[in-house]
Amino acid sequence: MRQYHILFVHPLLHRLADLSDGDEIVVVGGGFIGAEVATSLTARGFRVTVLEAATLPLVGPLGDTAADWLGGLPGRAGVNLVTDVTLH
Repeated sequence: MRQYHILFVHPLLHRLADLSDGDEIVVVGGGFIGAEVATSLTARGFRVTVLEAATLPLVGPLGDTAADWLGGLPGRAGVNLVTDVTLH
């Protein structure tokens, strides 16, 4: 069974100090803020998975072409991007 640390951006930001390099963090939402948080955490040594409801991050506001290009950026930064996700 996989275990994830759940970190909400604002109220629990202090919990980062309790985590170790290599711990896995899941970020819900692949928009601008989610992508920034994910790449920043990856740069700090965490393994990060982004869960995105859409087929591509930011496809709604930016359209298919830009979203397709942006969709490849998380992987190049070491972020695991999972799309078409529904959370219950």
